[in-house]
Amino acid sequence: MLALAACGSSTPSTTPTPTPTPTSQPSSSASPSSASGSGAYVLSTGQLPSGTESWQQVSDGTLNNNASTDQRAWQNADNTQRIEIDVFVETSSAAAEGDYMQWSSAIQQKATSITARPACAATLQIVSLCDELIGQTTDGKSQDLMTWQQERVLVAVFLVNANTTADQSYFEKVCVAENQALSNIVGP
Repeated sequence: MLALAACGSSTPSTTPTPTPTPTSQPSSSASPSSASGSGAYVLSTGQLPSGTESWQQVSDGTLNNNASTDQRAWQNADNTQRIEIDVFVETSSAAAEGDYMQWSSAIQQKATSITARPACAATLQIVSLCDELIGQTTDGKSQDLMTWQQERVLVAVFLVNANTTADQSYFEKVCVAENQALSNIVGP
């Protein structure tokens, strides 16, 4: 499995988290147009839904130097909120389905206190597998996170808020925007 950087820190993290190896190896040729291998699969700053915050991109790179991944993160002006989107582009839908549980479990380890598990199928209409958690990060910040499989792509979206409860409505808008952007690339 891929190593994931911690979301919600004030600076981008590249410290790897040990996780199991995926059952299949992703293809570096999975991306139609990105030098990083999967950059076209993640929203750009201009594609983030409008809301009450102004977002500044703070990182854009791969997960653990894997060319079939991309990780982008944004923070608000006072660095109290952070959005992160991670993708892992597999060689096939079957490979993504086979690795989904490891992907989702690794993401869920980022939340130490889980207060709710909403049904994300109501939020995202065009995915194969999906999990959503509302809780807290290891350092006590409010967090919403969602993972899903969409065709050959595994996705994780985080919204962390240091001051109050994360805005679930805005979080879901980000997830829907990512879901729709992927539909244009890989289909429903």
